[in-house]
Amino acid sequence: MSVADQREKNRRIVGFLKCRQQTPTLPIARIPFTLRPPRGARFVSLRTAPDGDPVDFDLDADGVLHATLTDLDTLAMLEAGYRLE
Repeated sequence: MSVADQREKNRRIVGFLKCRQQTPTLPIARIPFTLRPPRGARFVSLRTAPDGDPVDFDLDADGVLHATLTDLDTLAMLEAGYRLE
């Protein structure tokens, strides 16, 4: 998992990459993950990239995003949008 902040677009790009040298590779069914917002921001959306399909997520009392990525084959990218407060 890697995360890049795109502050000018109010979002974080989250990437998941599965590397396996043996074939065939099987998808990973579920990957739970958490993501902290930038200071002074609150997450408002989570979408697949580049398709823009919504992904379900929850926020805890500290504003930390909790979600689960499903069926990771090789690469997945998500956009976590936030609003500055």
